[in-house]
Amino acid sequence: MDRRSKRLSESIKKEISNVIINELDDPRISFITVVSVKLSSDLKSAKVYISILGNSTTQKTTIYGLRNARKFIQGQVARRLNIKYMPIISFHVDDSLKKMAHIDNLIAGINDEAAEDNDEVAVDEVDNREDD
Repeated sequence: MDRRSKRLSESIKKEISNVIINELDDPRISFITVVSVKLSSDLKSAKVYISILGNSTTQKTTIYGLRNARKFIQGQVARRLNIKYMPIISFHVDDSLKKMAHIDNLIAGINDEAAEDNDEVAVDEVDNREDD
């Protein structure tokens, strides 16, 4: 991604966040964070990745609300950025936090198993010393 694309991506991310926080009055849309914006190589489309706090029902409701407000959000961002062509935005749930939590749980499980194995080895060593 070239410098211009990175700047535009960051600007779009910032302005989408501002519009959602300050201008949307939709009860379906709550507890979200705009994580990143990925622009296509021709700058005609932008995938907006969001993190939504809540269960799967809350996530579905929020993404539905955002998709319904897409044209409004896109128009507000275009006006604020004053760009000739505003990329068409689409919203996607960013599940990287969920994946990281799953990996952390797996690592914690492995560490717990290793600690139990070490405890068993230590008990066996103590038992062997007592037999001597």
